Amino acid sequence: MAAKAKFQKAQAELQAYEDAREASRQHSLEATEMLQEKNREVEYLRAQKGADEREREAKLRQLAGKA
Repeated sequence: MAAKAKFQKAQAELQAYEDAREASRQHSLEATEMLQEKNREVEYLRAQKGADEREREAKLRQLAGKA
């Protein structure tokens, strides 16, 4: 009887560890997806800033030519 109780306790502990591992794995996947999305946003903003800078430089050259 004691062996059965010990076995059941070990099974419960194992299940708790597996549940914690799965929760950690899921959290890691969500964090990775969020990071990938933010990286895409940063790349878009970098491209947008580059275009804005080129337009600004062109406008400054145009204004300097008129002065």
